Amino acid sequence: MLHVICFSHRRQLQLHGYLASLYHYLTAWDQVSVVYPKQDYKTVRDAFGGVVFLGENPDFNATLKYVMSTVHQPFVMFGCDDMVFTRSVDVEEICGQLDTHPTILGYSTRLHGKLPHAPMSTLWEWPKYPPEWYWRYPFDLSGSIYRTECIKNLLANIGHQKSPNTFESKGVLFMVECLGKNYPLLSRGELPSCIIQQVNNVQTTVPINEAHYKEEHAPERLEELYKSGKRLDWKKAAGACGDHVWTNDFWSVT
Repeated sequence: MLHVICFSHRRQLQLHGYLASLYHYLTAWDQVSVVYPKQDYKTVRDAFGGVVFLGENPDFNATLKYVMSTVHQPFVMFGCDDMVFTRSVDVEEICGQLDTHPTILGYSTRLHGKLPHAPMSTLWEWPKYPPEWYWRYPFDLSGSIYRTECIKNLLANIGHQKSPNTFESKGVLFMVECLGKNYPLLSRGELPSCIIQQVNNVQTTVPINEAHYKEEHAPERLEELYKSGKRLDWKKAAGACGDHVWTNDFWSVT
């Protein structure tokens, strides 16, 4: 039914939290794959023996195409190690909705009704919203579920990808230009099921937001904590439902 693909970059501590929260909150999945740089991920790999870890080639595009070639399930969920799940994700219900409503492009586990400019319904016509709002952002790598056929079509048409960031940005453009007519709807739950940590950027190509940067959140510091036995306290984010899709205030290790 569902193949989960997570992108990670020098973030064992955060990836561990993501995977632990996924195991706790997702009701079902067939396979979880993690794309990570060829660095020391032994600790987190040992902790999650059922997860397929794919060391990233120097050519990210080749790795991306390979991991998508292993997806034989009808639906795929993307994730990044800067997020954790905060509520139950009823995978059977979500995939059932996508299966029976052919004009729904995807399902977002992070969008919810308390965000600014939220549509009244959990189903909305995303092409009608201004592009600067979440509601006109049809493709993201933070907990959204799509039809596998749509993603493979997308990959075949957006050229070479250098990182998850370019994959997402080019994917948005492709969906806006090519898929809005046939898939004009997006779906969400009443409440969010995941949240993103603002201080933790997946790719080093994304500048750290200086307003939120803290020295103790530096990748090297978090790696030291993880190797010393500390773990992200992802349970602290349980039930989170703020007025933004990211948070700064649950950072904690135990």
